[in-house]
Amino acid sequence: MPKYDELGNEIEYYIDERDSGNKFYKKVITDKNTVTNEFVVPEEKVLVKAVKKWEDNNNEYGKRPESVVLQVYNKGKLVAEERVSVDNNWSYEFKLPKYDEYGDEIKYYVDEKGTSKYYEKVVEGNVVINKCIYEPVVDTSDINVIVYVVILFVAIIGVVVGINIIRKNNFNKI
Repeated sequence: MPKYDELGNEIEYYIDERDSGNKFYKKVITDKNTVTNEFVVPEEKVLVKAVKKWEDNNNEYGKRPESVVLQVYNKGKLVAEERVSVDNNWSYEFKLPKYDEYGDEIKYYVDEKGTSKYYEKVVEGNVVINKCIYEPVVDTSDINVIVYVVILFVAIIGVVVGINIIRKNNFNKI
């Protein structure tokens, strides 16, 4: 490289690096002869939409809770949670970091905290489905009363028919 320019002035050179487009490295020039690439995790975010669905015939038995807590996990660690209800259409959109501290894309999964004993939980992707397993107890007390009334009615008719047969037989003997 020439030491002087066309006017005789000494040329001062410095180094630089072309941007490689790698979003994980930040170029830092510490002096005119040193370029350092620092590893930096971008602060990009992803939206993780968690949805709660019910398979309970529109709350037929009245066992559906008023709200539930949807949770987001990464590698078994709770990352975020939010209470959902009919007021927010049983869903919530979490805004979470896209990358971990090593620059690896984070894989999130959704779950539900404390599923009701009347429901069985199934998770499909980011959707938590609660299937109603409640079986109502059938009140047989009314059925028993009806059965007893029918038996009593049949017994009364039997007695009346029996008495009429006896009368008829006694009447024919005279």
